[in-house]
Amino acid sequence: MKVVRSITGRQVKAIEAAWWLARGIDLPLNRFLSIRPHGIDDIRPEDRSALWSRYRNRLAQFARDNRFEFACVWSRESQPGTGNNEHLHVVMHVPPKLQKPFEAMVDRWSRALDDEKGKSGGGGSNSTPIDCRPATYRTSRNASGKKKNVITYLTKNSPQAAFTKERMLQKGGPVVGKRVGMTRNLDANCPTHRSHRERLQSDGSSRTLHRERITNFDAIISETPAVARQVAPKKIAGNSNYPDLLKGHAA
Repeated sequence: MKVVRSITGRQVKAIEAAWWLARGIDLPLNRFLSIRPHGIDDIRPEDRSALWSRYRNRLAQFARDNRFEFACVWSRESQPGTGNNEHLHVVMHVPPKLQKPFEAMVDRWSRALDDEKGKSGGGGSNSTPIDCRPATYRTSRNASGKKKNVITYLTKNSPQAAFTKERMLQKGGPVVGKRVGMTRNLDANCPTHRSHRERLQSDGSSRTLHRERITNFDAIISETPAVARQVAPKKIAGNSNYPDLLKGHAA
């Protein structure tokens, strides 16, 4: 697999397009998760992509268990130079009535990771393994005049996007495999994407977004972002409960 050191400008446009599309089709991305397993540095860089896929698939399983459509965008980050402390950011849709059960599930996952660290005596980051907080579509400006919202944070490791001087830039480290992605229902290449776009254009949503200087649904994508692997048509055993995600991935 390829070592990727930054996010391209085209990928940033695709992620922004997916973010706006989600709101337009009534799947607003309203929960922001940061996943930082304590033992991540003990997993070979080339094996981490599979681990992150398992986390995303568990999030998708929560959607299946509760009968709503899974929609998310995500990115991976690591420490500059070393690639250590790799972590995953996910911005996803959770219906309002399910937000408390969802946060309770994530809290169980996080406490289970802490328990595993205690049993193994492992070191690593002392931060909360899985942080979950609300996400909105609000955009503000920081003290330097840079745009500040959940997507500029998610894609802050993009020198090309930051070239406009309107976006923040934070140097990141290398990751092996896809660095950013989205669920298939938010991908510009999705067969149903055209009908969503036409509906939004007809009610003026695209014009509103154009005034925000965002190329939303017509992003030209040279490198198609990774699509979250589809979960099995049947329920995963144990549904959304915390799985032993780290087992079998140690170096």
